[in-house]
Amino acid sequence: MYFQSETANGFAHDRAHDAVGDVEATIFLCRLLQEKAPQIWSSFMRFSKKASVVDFINDERIFCLSEYYYGKPYSYIVTTIGNNRQNPAEWYVYDLSIAPESLLSLSESQLAERLTQSPKPLRRVKSNAAPMLFSAEEAPDICKGREHSMEELERRATVLQENQDFCKRLISAMESKMEEYPPSIHIESQIYDGFIEKPDEKLMDAFHDAEWSERYSIVEKFKDSRLRRIGRQLIYLERPELLDTAICLECELDTARRLLGHGDDIQWLTLPQALSEYEGILADSSGMQLERLRGHKIYLQKRHQHALSKLA
Repeated sequence: MYFQSETANGFAHDRAHDAVGDVEATIFLCRLLQEKAPQIWSSFMRFSKKASVVDFINDERIFCLSEYYYGKPYSYIVTTIGNNRQNPAEWYVYDLSIAPESLLSLSESQLAERLTQSPKPLRRVKSNAAPMLFSAEEAPDICKGREHSMEELERRATVLQENQDFCKRLISAMESKMEEYPPSIHIESQIYDGFIEKPDEKLMDAFHDAEWSERYSIVEKFKDSRLRRIGRQLIYLERPELLDTAICLECELDTARRLLGHGDDIQWLTLPQALSEYEGILADSSGMQLERLRGHKIYLQKRHQHALSKLA
């Protein structure tokens, strides 16, 4: 269902939340930005590359970082103090609107607590997430720290630069407050368990370029077990006849267990839950919508029975 919307910036987005419609709106806004604000567009394209971000935040002693929270813009004059020991793509920058001397004498526990309070002394920059970065001279009027002279900002950056032990304490305190997530048994939640190594990246490209009949041999060459599992599932869904009986059975049983909600830490809508919710949905429906929903319920019931038969 599409909804009529008012024209904004010359684009009538009457297909909001439709995949193609949202892509068209994004392309339109990008072209508009490129035309009306070429410098911002150039900056955006520059920092879409990880290497450019890393070079900038390490070469620029003082710079501006802009972020959005709940649709509102915020900007800070910052200096880089180090990067995440577990994630090399993430860097820590210090908000120079806060005098570092006010934190130097804090204990480890006091420092960790202070980092959770507003205004927060440390912020994170992800070099692989196209951050909004500007030189200090280009900082917008809303930027925190502009109330101080450049000389004072330079002095504060020097204090940090000359106190590397303090910078390490700041980073340790920051990382001690980060929530640790236990390893998940679900493949969808294992994306951050580790980066894909270069040889496997090349094999992924080869997998997508190959014919289906050649893909299983590529899957078995992956060193990363996550990729082997995903690759087998893709082949099972598209061309199960290319897999041997044992692997097909393994995939069938795994799919049935997930659909039925067997196991721990189930975070998705299972077939039994969906069928249970359908009773209330059907009661509030009528006409053509009711007929479609009944048809879909019958489909889910068949899927449910099929899944049960696999585990019988």
